[in-house]
Amino acid sequence: MAFYEQKHGFDADYYMVGSDTDFSFPQHVHRCLEIVCVEEGSMVITVEEKEWPLSAGDCILIWSAQVHSFRSEGHSSHTLCVFSPELVRRFFTLHS
Repeated sequence: MAFYEQKHGFDADYYMVGSDTDFSFPQHVHRCLEIVCVEEGSMVITVEEKEWPLSAGDCILIWSAQVHSFRSEGHSSHTLCVFSPELVRRFFTLHS
């Protein structure tokens, strides 16, 4: 079961970049879009029940309101960018 993650803002200009190591996070959903780039090691990102194995150099874009989770496979490091759909309104509208 997924939970709604409220820590990402509801502001139209919300933007956050961070990084972490050996990161795992349970199924969740939020209104923001998310880009995950694996820098070292490997992670498995699950989006809408489909698993995406990512290795160093791989990135994934997670759309607004998609249920997703993160699981590190051994050692990993990644950079994460979370941003509101309004920052890319035209692109989001064309592809949603």
